[in-house]
Amino acid sequence: MKIVGILGGGQLGLLLAQSLQRYGATVNVYDPNPESPAFKTCNEATCDSWTDAEKLVQFFNKCDVVTYEFENVSVDLLEDVQAKSETALYPSEKILAITQNRILEKKGVQNLGHPVVPFAKISEISQLALEARTLSYPCILKTTTGGYDGKGQYFLKDELSLNKVLPELPKAEFILEKAVDLKCEVSCIVSRNKKGQCVSFPIFENVHKDGILFQTQQPAKVSSFVQDEARKIAENLATKLEVVGLLTVEFFVVLDESDEETLYVNELAPRPHNSGHITLKSCSISQFDLHARALLDLNLETPVLVGGNTIVMENLLGDEWNSESGWDIDLKPIFSTKGFVDIVLYGKPEARPKRKMGHFYFVR
Repeated sequence: MKIVGILGGGQLGLLLAQSLQRYGATVNVYDPNPESPAFKTCNEATCDSWTDAEKLVQFFNKCDVVTYEFENVSVDLLEDVQAKSETALYPSEKILAITQNRILEKKGVQNLGHPVVPFAKISEISQLALEARTLSYPCILKTTTGGYDGKGQYFLKDELSLNKVLPELPKAEFILEKAVDLKCEVSCIVSRNKKGQCVSFPIFENVHKDGILFQTQQPAKVSSFVQDEARKIAENLATKLEVVGLLTVEFFVVLDESDEETLYVNELAPRPHNSGHITLKSCSISQFDLHARALLDLNLETPVLVGGNTIVMENLLGDEWNSESGWDIDLKPIFSTKGFVDIVLYGKPEARPKRKMGHFYFVR
């Protein structure tokens, strides 16, 4: 029986742990938060700091393979841990280094022959006005590292909005991206094992609000060109980066001057993804099961859509909870949603604004 370690005990770690256990694995979870959701289902919980190299080495040495459910673990620290442990990390710390840094990510995708939106590296704030004029407004300013769910992002409509955000900008390196007129956003999740077998899910169509995923639906209401091109790019990136496990590729779909569709790679995530929750209801196998199979050296099953309906997954954020009572939400409107299928609450003890507390499914 393989022992699989998961760095991170959030909802993605929770659902991945359940899949691994169904395939007979023992699951150890590492997280500094003693109330991590995944601690409720794993075989062994390790509650220690992300900066404690010694404890991380001990954790790795107790496992046959280690993966992660979020990306904000120091790559330098993981490289040090890997040098002191013979346990493999999948996907590798080299991939994590690319996806943690938006500049490296954009350049890496470009070098592999795939399009990204025009961008500029901002090392000094004094560069910002000139680079924004060069790209032409509107633009989006993002911290190079650390941002997720809309954090560390600033929409610059014009020079006036740029001047307004200048006083609040943290001391950091930034990437400035040209804002494009979106037709829609889609994502593709790929699973690849050590043998090089590679399979991908049918495309997800996503809607974001304030930088946070609001809804995902399958099948995506997009052209066959978008579906085929997104899967081809995602599988090529997973292969060229030698991913073992999962790779999520997010895309912008835009119309060019001739009304032809163009795909731009937006971001990569080498882990289970929020949009992939939908696969628990929409596909023959979930993202968590395919990640588990890749980690356990099992053959991969090509996922197909099931049921013949359009399935929608919608996130439940902490904003919808009653802050006075701490943990309270009226679920009746959700249960009465037309086409309601199921609801999943993650069991997080504290509801905070924009914190993902659960999700639900309905048929459209």
